[in-house]
Amino acid sequence: MDSNLIYDISWPDGGSPKCPSSTVQTDGILPETNGAGIVITNNIIYHVSGGWGIGAGGYQGGPNNPIIISNNTVFSNSNGGILIDYTGDYSTITNNIVLNNGVVRAQCGINTSIDSPPDSHILEANNDVYGNAGGDYCSTGTPIRQNNISVDPALGTTFANWKADGSGDYHQKAGSPTINNGTSSTGAPTVDFDGNPRPQGAAYDIGAYEYPN
Repeated sequence: MDSNLIYDISWPDGGSPKCPSSTVQTDGILPETNGAGIVITNNIIYHVSGGWGIGAGGYQGGPNNPIIISNNTVFSNSNGGILIDYTGDYSTITNNIVLNNGVVRAQCGINTSIDSPPDSHILEANNDVYGNAGGDYCSTGTPIRQNNISVDPALGTTFANWKADGSGDYHQKAGSPTINNGTSSTGAPTVDFDGNPRPQGAAYDIGAYEYPN
C-alpha cells in the first residue's frame, strides 16, 4: 500500500466526526490478511472518523513476517495515528510523521499495545510524533525506540503550509527538522509520494515527501 491520499472518511466538511464512540471503527488503512508482505509506505491520511489512520490488524507479523510502516504522514484522525495489533512483534515503524491524532477518542500516536503480546522487538525509529491526545507512544513491552523527534507543526518549521484540517501543503519547507532525519532501515521506500527518488540528501527524510536536493 503505497502513495495513497486517504481523508474525510465519515467526516463532514467543517464539522466534528460523524461517528460516535459506539460505532464500529473504520480505519484509513486496515490490512487484516494473514501472510507476508504487508508494507505501508508514503501515504497521507487525515480525518478518519471512528478509527485509526493506519490500523495494521489481523495475525500477520512475527520474526519471519514483519509489518513495515514507513514514511507516512498521519494527522488529525479520530482515534490514534498508527496501530500494530495482535502479532506485530519484530515489525518496523520508521520515518513517519504522526501529529494531533485522537481528536475524539484519546488514543496514542503510535500504539503497539492493543491485544498484542509484548512488543520488545518492534523498531520505532526516526519518527516525528507530536500532540497526540492519548500520548505519543503506547506499548505493552519495551519497543526499540531511537532517533525519534517531536516537533509542533504549528511552529511553522516543518511544512510548506501546515493546516490541521488537510487543506495545507505537507511538503517540507527548507530547513525542516524532518529533512535528512530518516533512516534507510528495512522497508524504507526508494521513492516518495510524488515519485521522486529517496534519498536526495545525506539521509532519508521523514514523512511522505522527500525534499529536493
